[in-house]
Amino acid sequence: MKTRIITAVVAIPLLVALLLQPYASVWAAVVFAVSLIGLYEFYKATGLLKSKPLCIIGWLTALYFPIWWFFPHINIVPFAAFYIILLFLVMLLFSKTVTAEMVGLLFISSIYIPYLLSHIIGLRLLNNGQYYVWLILICAFMTDSFAYFTGRAFGRRKLCPSISPNKTIAGAIGGVIGCGLCCLLFGFIIGHFFNSHMNFIKLFVLGIICSVAAQLGDLTASAIKRQHGIKDYGNIFPGHGGILDRLDSILFVAPVMFYFIVRIGLY
Repeated sequence: MKTRIITAVVAIPLLVALLLQPYASVWAAVVFAVSLIGLYEFYKATGLLKSKPLCIIGWLTALYFPIWWFFPHINIVPFAAFYIILLFLVMLLFSKTVTAEMVGLLFISSIYIPYLLSHIIGLRLLNNGQYYVWLILICAFMTDSFAYFTGRAFGRRKLCPSISPNKTIAGAIGGVIGCGLCCLLFGFIIGHFFNSHMNFIKLFVLGIICSVAAQLGDLTASAIKRQHGIKDYGNIFPGHGGILDRLDSILFVAPVMFYFIVRIGLY
């Protein structure tokens, strides 16, 4: 517990400083760095790290997706086609060590980590994007917090015992409701202090949807870890695990929030 607290004391000020900076390019650099580390953790957990040529190609996506958001007119489909061909070329060149299953897993990881995470950049580039980045973290972290405390207080029936034995149905419901209420509180603060008035009904609906996404992201990461017999993806955050252990919810929340705001809006 002491290690977890010390890590939080160091990490939280750095996170707040990042949230307060005004440049989307800084977020792109952070997403790039985090994606590299996240991919490394995923490769190590799943055994893909044994094939360095395959991993190097996968790491290139960590650079591509953050840049792509600044040039949205560029068609991503040709890139995906050549990327798949390149992956299979590596399989042919290293057929004794690289299997089709490994190629498929690496391709999925390229979507799962750098692409999903890069939606943070897309949100930051939108009008009022500085508020949306805060909202991502609120949805992810408040869902986790409310689910934990509600589950401790009222949890009886397990949610997915084969994947995450500590999660309960009551905790999941508490996380959804708590996230929705926190989004309303966020909207009140933004409107009262920053004169940016969001629609409270849309905010609450967004909170509910993002909370469900956050819990799906958490369960997905847990399932992958359980399938490969590991407790944490890494130890970059002492007492908290690796990058993917901290960002598993955000990976799902960021794209869900982006497309909700683009299609429906919050004002």
